[in-house]
Amino acid sequence: MRLNGSLIFFGVILLLVIAVISSSFVVVQPNERGVVVVLGKAKETPIGPGLNFVMPIISKVHKVKTANYKYSIKTMAFSQDLQSVAMVVNVVGRVVPERAVSIVVDYRDSLSDTILLPQLSDTIKEVTAQYTAEKLVKSREAVRAKIMEILKQRLQQYNVYVIEDVVIENIDLSDVLERAIEEKMVQEQQAERAKFAQQQARIEAETKIIAAKGEAEALNLRGRALVNNKEIVALNAVEKWNGVMPTTLVTDGSGGIASIFVGGTPGTQSSTARR
Repeated sequence: MRLNGSLIFFGVILLLVIAVISSSFVVVQPNERGVVVVLGKAKETPIGPGLNFVMPIISKVHKVKTANYKYSIKTMAFSQDLQSVAMVVNVVGRVVPERAVSIVVDYRDSLSDTILLPQLSDTIKEVTAQYTAEKLVKSREAVRAKIMEILKQRLQQYNVYVIEDVVIENIDLSDVLERAIEEKMVQEQQAERAKFAQQQARIEAETKIIAAKGEAEALNLRGRALVNNKEIVALNAVEKWNGVMPTTLVTDGSGGIASIFVGGTPGTQSSTARR
């Protein structure tokens, strides 16, 4: 019985020693920082990724995730024209690793609820009030960029967050307002198409006028050239001659070279020639 009691005692001691040794080492993942709290007081420097030794029993390690998180919020706001707007906005961000101790000491597990989400909600309301309901729908990218810009400015004072991106998941207006905006957009598209068709018709008409003016000018120039250079008429006639001797000659008033050839077939004579 004494032997069994001794074995149990040493077994308990061995388990306690193993437990103490195990609690002396903490593994911190690559996307984490560890904040060591000894007897209720946090050490000034967080521990980094890897295997870390801490004082057993009296120490506790709080792990702070430094990887990117996606925070989502749905909030109600009013547009510039006092329309009720429901928006769902996602923020991708992470905490500053070097601020892990301050995060644990000042905020513990309520960091997003204490800082990020309230600031995001106020930012959405501030930006929404700068746009009409119609502009919110049409200028979604501009609204997103504005929310991101103002949110970053608001969070600078805390120095605990890095904002990577902001995504507007949904902008929800009243059914009546959505239908009115859709109808207006359709009308604007139709007006743009009609305007484009008018521009095309005007361009085509102007092109035809220019072409007609060019053709008239070319004919006018050709006519003046023929009047001033009668030899051109004869030259054109020669170039077009088919090799058949003419049956009728039309001369100019001075009896010069024929200017018009009236053709016939070989072996025939016209009445003018017989005379």
